[in-house]
Amino acid sequence: MRYRDLSFLAALLLLSALVIPSVVAASSPNAKRAKVNQMVAMLPASDMVATIDVKRFFGDALPRLLSANQPMLAEWLGKIDSMSDKSGIDLRQFEFLAVGLNAKFVSEKNYELEPVILARGTVNSQDVIVAARQASAERFREEAVNGKTMFTFSMTDLANKIKTDETAADAKPMIDKILIGTSSEISISAVDSNTVAIGSPERVRTLIGARSKVGSDITRLLDRKPFAVINFAGKAPGGLKSYLPLESDDLGKSIDAIRFAYGSMDVANGEMAMSLSARLERLSQAEQLYDTLELMKAFGGGALGNSQRADQQLYARLIQSVKLSRNGNEISLDLAIPQSDVDLLIAMLTK
Repeated sequence: MRYRDLSFLAALLLLSALVIPSVVAASSPNAKRAKVNQMVAMLPASDMVATIDVKRFFGDALPRLLSANQPMLAEWLGKIDSMSDKSGIDLRQFEFLAVGLNAKFVSEKNYELEPVILARGTVNSQDVIVAARQASAERFREEAVNGKTMFTFSMTDLANKIKTDETAADAKPMIDKILIGTSSEISISAVDSNTVAIGSPERVRTLIGARSKVGSDITRLLDRKPFAVINFAGKAPGGLKSYLPLESDDLGKSIDAIRFAYGSMDVANGEMAMSLSARLERLSQAEQLYDTLELMKAFGGGALGNSQRADQQLYARLIQSVKLSRNGNEISLDLAIPQSDVDLLIAMLTK
């Protein structure tokens, strides 16, 4: 994955935060899943799909993650308040996002990412377009696609506009990093009266032109886990082992045999629950990978558990808490982290 692609994704989320208002409505998990699945059905063909319950992320997950670091939580919420005061749009008023991502292989460890984000609310989509135009100081390119209007903005223009805001002074170094080596564009279009699409120009054109749909091999996997703050499913990129520090060729071959992955992240009952499942090409490969992971879990948990260091004892608890299971050529890892260990982990990561 190239740095430019990570920069584009960061800018894409930045624009989303500025221009997508919606109204949050309480509903059951099944009702939420039905709403989100409608949005997924509108996405173009994608290698990876993710759904995000934004209301729960800001209202539940983020406060729990940062419960032991109140200054950092206050800082994040303060930045959101500042953005809301400046633009009239509160990031915490989002309801759901559905994200479709394509990954094009360029070379080893190098993929081009092509994202598109759908956001749905009860506010008129044209009001969202107006907010986008204002955020860009009316600097955009306009084109008609399938009877709809798509507006395309320069990422550089957008970021420079944000940098002129005195309330965003502390964000300027981050924005400069985002702009390094990239001249990407971001497009936005009203899909219907209360749904907007944001992403790379080609992905938005494909979506509003209804040229393709996400394959059922991916959409079925999205529903395999309970509806959570984040759900995802997709095809595993080729050469996956090159991203991991592996010493065993056999383990590397098993990792490369993963064809699909899906999972979720949630917060409930004082715990953070994480789940990851992988479907391998053949049963024998799944058996080998499962046996290897079981051995690594037993060895790693035992070795770290004897340490006197608090961080290694934490890692040992996390390893020992992992629940491994196999069903045919699918392997699942489930981990529930109690709030006390979440606090310790966040404290270590934010030192």
